[in-house]
Amino acid sequence: MRALHGYSCPRASVACAQLIWVTAFVIDQILVKQDYIHSAFGYPYQTDVITSSIAKYGDKIYCRYFDMSMQEIGNPFKSVVFPEYTVMCLRRDGAKFMSLSESASGYYDYPVPIVDRTQYVPIHFFSVCLAPIHGTATKWLQLVEFIEHYKIQGATHFYIYISHIDEYSRMLIDDYVRTGDAEVIILRNRFKGMDEVWHSVQIQECLNRARGHSRWVAFVDLDERITPTNYSKTLRSYLKELNDDKIGGIQFRQRLVLQNAALPRRYTEANQIASWMPTRRFHNTSRVGRQWKCIVDPKKVLFMRKHKPDAFLKGYWLHQMKPEEGIVR
Repeated sequence: MRALHGYSCPRASVACAQLIWVTAFVIDQILVKQDYIHSAFGYPYQTDVITSSIAKYGDKIYCRYFDMSMQEIGNPFKSVVFPEYTVMCLRRDGAKFMSLSESASGYYDYPVPIVDRTQYVPIHFFSVCLAPIHGTATKWLQLVEFIEHYKIQGATHFYIYISHIDEYSRMLIDDYVRTGDAEVIILRNRFKGMDEVWHSVQIQECLNRARGHSRWVAFVDLDERITPTNYSKTLRSYLKELNDDKIGGIQFRQRLVLQNAALPRRYTEANQIASWMPTRRFHNTSRVGRQWKCIVDPKKVLFMRKHKPDAFLKGYWLHQMKPEEGIVR
């Protein structure tokens, strides 16, 4: 027997040595590293890679390309981190996976598959990005009300981000995935005490995920309902009626709602829904405030913050809704 990094393998066992190295590498990637690649999206003219690296804005970085067999293709492409958490790479024929490295020949993260976003006509007209679900409280009733509210408003797809969720609530999400209404993205919070950073990574990831896949996408938390007020139709109808192509997003002011009771942990009977559905039960609301939430066209926005776009592509702007037209509740 011979020792290898504290482990023992049969003498001359190359396969065993490879297994130990790969296992240690994967554990380090999953349980230890904070800086890692989340995803890659292939657009008609470029491939964007999303990373969780902090304070890397403007830093030089190299795009690494891999084929279906995980063999590297061609020379690395030199790029920069711009906007935050994003690296724009040239497209490369035959590339199926992407990674990044700080030098052309240096260590690279484990490659991630390229999500195809090359279609010129989005599959969905109106979708919803749900902020990361976390914590130990049950979410099942909030989730159903959230999804069904936005479906009534015309949404046809949900990008659901999960850090931690109870098993009972996860059953509901899995069924929405089964029916094609939703997709789940697991996004563990590796930034202890830095929730704002974690949320920022999710927002930029979902902006890229929706680009080319959804014409419009709302960025909201689980307890937030964008609702038309005096406008009698749905959000989808309002978006379809916009006649200014330079509008890159619409912004809604918020009314905060006091939730002063814990929701039921499990479903028991039908009357429970009417009694405990959050929108029906909680009515202690603030005046219309200064905070906002947005629905944006992901092809026109370069970078998103929690409450609004931070940068549009040239020529596009943000339309501010009057409270008489619609609010976030």
